[in-house]
Amino acid sequence: IQTSAEEFFFRGWLLNWTSSLPRFSQVFISGILFAWPHMGNPEAATETTLALTAYFLIGAAWAYVAVHSGGIELALGAHLANNAFSLLAVGYDDAALPTQAVFTTTQLNLTIAVISLAFMAPAFAWFTRKHRSFDLA
Repeated sequence: IQTSAEEFFFRGWLLNWTSSLPRFSQVFISGILFAWPHMGNPEAATETTLALTAYFLIGAAWAYVAVHSGGIELALGAHLANNAFSLLAVGYDDAALPTQAVFTTTQLNLTIAVISLAFMAPAFAWFTRKHRSFDLA
């Protein structure tokens, strides 16, 4: 429910509300506004700049995909997969949603998270791009 609510707001309503703006502006606004409420998560308390960057990158990537695909389905699926992975597979002790994940660590390395997101966000956008068929006749 949480991921769906966030996606309906940040990639649904917000992108629709800013639809008169250039796509870059829509993606930037959605990324910033997605990062802002996540700054209340425990990891943001100690490494604010890195947390803001990480949440901005992921929010902007999902907004980019939503704008270019014309729907929130891909962003919603990615958000759900990200949160499910964080809750079930790999977690850390001071997580916003603490669970008994298969693998846990005592802290989140936000430097590695930002570096990996800097590569994964464009990769996600590339892999989910619309394919256009060409009529060669």
